Amino acid sequence: MKNTSGKLLTYFATAERASDAEVESSYHILKNDPVLRTFQEAMPDLAMILNTDRQLVFANSNLIKFLDIEDRHLPLGERLGDLLSCIHSDEQPSGCGTTKACRFCGVVNAIVESQLSGKPVVREARISAKSEEEITSYDLKIKASPLHYRNQDFTILSINDISDKKRRAILETSYINEIFDTAFELKKVVSLIDKEGLDNSNRTIIENAERVNHELMLDLHAQKILNEAEDGKLIVTPVLCNTAQFFRELEGFYKSQLIAEGKKFFIDPFSHSVKFVSDKQIVMHVLSGIINNAFEATGSGKTIKAGARLNDKLIRFWIYSPEELTEESKHQIFQRSFSTKGANRGIGTYMARLLTSKYLKGRVYFTSDENGTTFFIEIPLNLNS
Repeated sequence: MKNTSGKLLTYFATAERASDAEVESSYHILKNDPVLRTFQEAMPDLAMILNTDRQLVFANSNLIKFLDIEDRHLPLGERLGDLLSCIHSDEQPSGCGTTKACRFCGVVNAIVESQLSGKPVVREARISAKSEEEITSYDLKIKASPLHYRNQDFTILSINDISDKKRRAILETSYINEIFDTAFELKKVVSLIDKEGLDNSNRTIIENAERVNHELMLDLHAQKILNEAEDGKLIVTPVLCNTAQFFRELEGFYKSQLIAEGKKFFIDPFSHSVKFVSDKQIVMHVLSGIINNAFEATGSGKTIKAGARLNDKLIRFWIYSPEELTEESKHQIFQRSFSTKGANRGIGTYMARLLTSKYLKGRVYFTSDENGTTFFIEIPLNLNS
């Protein structure tokens, strides 16, 4: 099918394809180079090499396994949308890259942009693939990188299936929002109970319910903040803050927390009271993350100490625990899921460093020896400057 100019009809990328002989020639050139073949096999993702017409001329074993074929049956000359049976691939005679829908496809756009710029391009792509009576949806992370080899131009295309990650992120966001809304409704219901008319036992039950519900809402909010921070979507809102106000709020908060039972929280009376401009919510998450970690690591009857100092144009918060970190903890403490308290823990210090370095323009570090462990959080006096 051709248009009036004599060229193959396309609504986006070029429709022309290399001949079978040209494709076969490129395949053998690439396959016979042991260094290139070793490089391709070392890639953990699905990978393919394309010619200038976006056709497959080489594939690594991961892609071959994914397509459930044998190497000798490699579908040379096909494009990725054709290989995956994209629902749009048969809408035009020249297939993948030439339909109206292809204008919005991350795969084709990454390849074309890389070919034009001569630079690596990373895009996310969504492909709906048909298989008999079923439709399978793929969320892919695509990297297209130029390769000039033996006087020919190629594109290395690496394909990472992030479908599970995307679905998990959507479920997590939905789940957190729904649980938070439920916890908020519970808070309103409990607040309507007239505690004055209750005996001590029932009043204690209601107060415990309020405290646990409050802790649940804080945990859910912290997870939401962490998700947004890791995705680069956290919005920073600088306001005027005061170090003394932070410590008053933290001191009041930990008086009723289970994590602090049997332990003391001491605010240095010589701590500087400093006005500064930063995101109050993020600073509070950083401090509480480090303090929670200190309480978890500290034995019953011992004291956690905290304070702040003004140092030139920096504010240095500090949190002290009388316990020394283990050698393993000293090297792993800021890793995302490292914890000595069991699985699915270890977010506090990781989150503190992430928020401080990425959003507060500061840093988190620590010292630890037989005299105890002190974490330092340094942030600028004015986040806007």
